Amino acid sequence: MRKHHESTLRSRGPLVLSLGLAFLLTQVWLPATIKAQDAPPKTPKVESSVQGPSKSQARAIGTWEAEVAMGRAGTKRKVTVTIAKRAAGDGLQATVQVKGFPAAFVGPLTRDGNKLSGDLTADFGGRSIKAPFTATLAKGKLAGNVKLFRQTMAFTATRTGAAPSPKTPAKTAAGPKDKKQDPQKVGPAKKPAKKPAAKTAKASGPKEGESLLVKPRKQAPKDIAPFKIDYGDRKSEKDCKVAQWGPKDFDSPDYAYYAKKIFPITSAPISDGVVLVHRGKITAIGKRGEVKIPDGYKVIDGGDGWLFPGFLDVHSHIVSGSFDLNDTVFATNPEFRTIDLIELHHPHITKALQGGVTSALYIPGSGSNMGGFGTLTKLAGKTVAEALIRFPGSLKIAQAGNPERRTGDMGAGRIGMNFGLRQALLRGKAYYQLWEDYDAGKSDEKPKKDPALEYLRGLFRHEYPVSVHTQAYQVCLETIRELHDELGLWTFIDHGSFDAFKLSEIALTHGVPVANGPREYQMDRDTGEMWGTAALWALGGKHKFNNMQKGLGRDGIAINTDAPVVPQEELPLQATCAVRLGLPWEWAIRGLTINPARFTGIEQRIGSLEVGKDADMVLWTGDPLDPRRYVRKTMVSGTIYYDCDPGGKDHGKRRF
Repeated sequence: MRKHHESTLRSRGPLVLSLGLAFLLTQVWLPATIKAQDAPPKTPKVESSVQGPSKSQARAIGTWEAEVAMGRAGTKRKVTVTIAKRAAGDGLQATVQVKGFPAAFVGPLTRDGNKLSGDLTADFGGRSIKAPFTATLAKGKLAGNVKLFRQTMAFTATRTGAAPSPKTPAKTAAGPKDKKQDPQKVGPAKKPAKKPAAKTAKASGPKEGESLLVKPRKQAPKDIAPFKIDYGDRKSEKDCKVAQWGPKDFDSPDYAYYAKKIFPITSAPISDGVVLVHRGKITAIGKRGEVKIPDGYKVIDGGDGWLFPGFLDVHSHIVSGSFDLNDTVFATNPEFRTIDLIELHHPHITKALQGGVTSALYIPGSGSNMGGFGTLTKLAGKTVAEALIRFPGSLKIAQAGNPERRTGDMGAGRIGMNFGLRQALLRGKAYYQLWEDYDAGKSDEKPKKDPALEYLRGLFRHEYPVSVHTQAYQVCLETIRELHDELGLWTFIDHGSFDAFKLSEIALTHGVPVANGPREYQMDRDTGEMWGTAALWALGGKHKFNNMQKGLGRDGIAINTDAPVVPQEELPLQATCAVRLGLPWEWAIRGLTINPARFTGIEQRIGSLEVGKDADMVLWTGDPLDPRRYVRKTMVSGTIYYDCDPGGKDHGKRRF
């Protein structure tokens, strides 16, 4: 499994570099907010030499705006076309600015009646990009197209403003010459000149705690309804008969934890805030000075740090140092479990804590169709029992891909996989029904416990979900149809790679969420565009269909690593890639915290900073999705297990 994924990732490297420019122009959000500065043409010193525009030119002069669909995904972008009189000589020039592009396309136009045409150019990273432009002015609208690479963007624009007149004299930095027109005194030229200098100094390098990624490529849509997971008849902790839950309080110190910014996730960020921790639980959270600190609490001053909940990865294989996670004698193995393999003291765990990851769904490998039952566990604790969140965490099923390597007695092909999975699950459902009838008093004979089917009983009781290693459109569709629709299981997709995002509306309407990864991108084989798969799952789009497909929204998307395929400590970097490729920043943060907790049914314990929840908190030097920032302290269940601050136990061996 690891070799397969690593070779795939390596093979894509040169491809990503070679298509970097097209990627920049079509889908990539630039982390820094770059504003194209399209200054009006400079005014000639001799006004008498400037000729006024003809009547036909005057009709075209102005600012025009339109919205166009770009790429096969049909991404909507605003296009602004400014047509102005050329500063030198006769004729017109056009400036075309596409929202999200770092530079505008500019060039002269030739006129033939109401038709305008010309070759516009823009500079991207020192390379001149040509964009042929044609337009026709008719009935007060400007209709035409501009061609970028192999894609032609058609537009019909309406006038929104007049173009700047070349006869208008440019104002100097000192302000207008006629001081009577200005109610305030205009100071000497040196004072206004300080403003550009300040901007230059600020842009020379980021300050501690600042982030290039705080402002997402696109603002999170506000008109998308909350995603509703179809849990079925989900059982509460006290009503579980099969699932085992970990402890509810912990032997840990009492802390008052201050930070410049606190991100509770399920409520608004708190500036200059404090969190109180007692016996491993959050007992209070609020602004400094508004929360009373009890006597005896140890104060931790995080200074200008940013405090977040610990991150949860719902597809991980690192909680054991052995990686002995597959036994493929049989294709379906409902009796296998990972809880017996957990060990909390090996290098992969240490590095995970350094990356802000405090919990994981530790699942079997994908060598067989049904690998067994995983464990939801924290990545630190005094004992394995203390670290336990819930066992089983989920049933691990793998559809297509890795199980097709001819392991097991059947299931080398997809038709055999589907049959084998269905038969194993139907046996489990029959066993579950025997127990339900006995508990309801419908049967006097107590069923005999079967270790091979006992955990399937809890699955059909909806005490925990099935997490499905599934990717590509067809197998994700089969996951929804067979496991959710036919068998009625609480289900989430745990890869969703390649073109599976085309199922975004189907997954939405069926209540099946998606933990996307470890691939966060997919290349359009027709145009060479790089698409962000998490963004397409969440935001929806045309997906090459005739009609727009709804997305999963803010609450239906999470991020995973399939660690160690992608190292566990790089989970935040996976989310960084998703943001870079179009996923709103807030949604990506939720995809590391509260969303995966809800997918697995443990949101009452972890996933956000709220009173009553476990004190799993991470102090960062800034935005976790900015790769320049790093973890200062990691607290799990109220105990600090990683501390690289000066004087901290890990200060001398900080790796990042």
